[in-house]
Amino acid sequence: MSHMVVLLLGEKQSGKSSAGNTILGRQAFPKATTRSSKETGNVLGKQVTIVDTPGWLSHSPTPERVSKELRRGLDLCRPAPHAILMVLPITSNFNQQNLRAMEVQLTLLHTPILQRSIVLFTYGDMLGDS
Repeated sequence: MSHMVVLLLGEKQSGKSSAGNTILGRQAFPKATTRSSKETGNVLGKQVTIVDTPGWLSHSPTPERVSKELRRGLDLCRPAPHAILMVLPITSNFNQQNLRAMEVQLTLLHTPILQRSIVLFTYGDMLGDS
C-alpha cells in the first residue's frame, strides 16, 4: 500500500488535530476544528492523507452542523479510510456517557467503523510519573 487514508474521530479537545499534525510532521491542522479537512504528506516514504473532524461533546446533544461535518469527513476519505483513529485523552474518565456519545456519532456515519478503528490515547505527557 503506497497511500494510506486515516480518519480522526473523538470528543472536542481530545487531541485529534495535534495527532494529525504529529503524524504528518508539520502544523497541518488548527487547534480548533470546526470543519472537516484533509491534508496529505509523506510519512516514511508513504503518502498519508489525514482527515481531521470536529469533536463532539459527551454531556450534551451534538449540534447538527457537527454531525454533518463528521459525515463530510468520511466523504473526504473516499472510497473509505484505511484506518480510523478514535482519539481519547488518557486524562479523561471514559464512562457510559462518553461511550453513548461515541456510539451516537458512529451510528450517524452509516458505515462499518469498528473493523478499521484503532484507539489512540493522547495527553500522555499529563500523567507525569504515574
